[in-house]
Amino acid sequence: MINTACQCNAGYTGANGNMCSQCSINQYKAGLGSASCSDCPSNSVSGAGSITNTSCVCNARWNGPNGGPHLACAAGTYFGPAKNFARTCGSAQDVACPATMTPLMNGNLASYANDASLNSMVHSGGTDLSVLTLDFGRTRDVQYIRLYNRLDCCASQASVIKVRVGSDLNSGQNALCTTLESNNVQTFGCIGTGQYIHLTKNGDYINFMELETRHSPCTSVHKT
Repeated sequence: MINTACQCNAGYTGANGNMCSQCSINQYKAGLGSASCSDCPSNSVSGAGSITNTSCVCNARWNGPNGGPHLACAAGTYFGPAKNFARTCGSAQDVACPATMTPLMNGNLASYANDASLNSMVHSGGTDLSVLTLDFGRTRDVQYIRLYNRLDCCASQASVIKVRVGSDLNSGQNALCTTLESNNVQTFGCIGTGQYIHLTKNGDYINFMELETRHSPCTSVHKT
């Protein structure tokens, strides 16, 4: 008798109650069950048995967040280290960029959103429209964002947050690049150019630990 309560682990696939096969290289599968392994996005690679799309990393001469999208580097360049624009302000471009939140919970600081600490959390002060804005101080080309959510409770308060990038201080006048979820660590492609990144939400608090706004540059090849 087949025990269909036995399910394949993440990174493996097969019918419930039967043998499980490891996902091949360039594939992944999240969660238990009989679902098939999914292919990595184009121009990326993952190891066998990968359990999330963020295991899919760019091939050489391509750049972008783990999990995609992956964009081609121009001839004569290569994929360089990612920059977190949320912390590239000041004269030396090495400090946190100014953050504002309206409304803000009493005793909380908007700067907790990008203070490089997972021991502090930003929290809006109301459940009507909440807006968190980071000011890069100059035009930036954002490619993806990474959000670190709370682990103790209230993970849903990071979900349905709309993310916009642009050069208008009015959040609604900028292009929507992605909508967040309630996962613990979230990485989303967020292609946009501008001075500001805005996070907005209606009907619930904005509440999370840390936001990174990243660009993975293609760096010139130095010939010797």
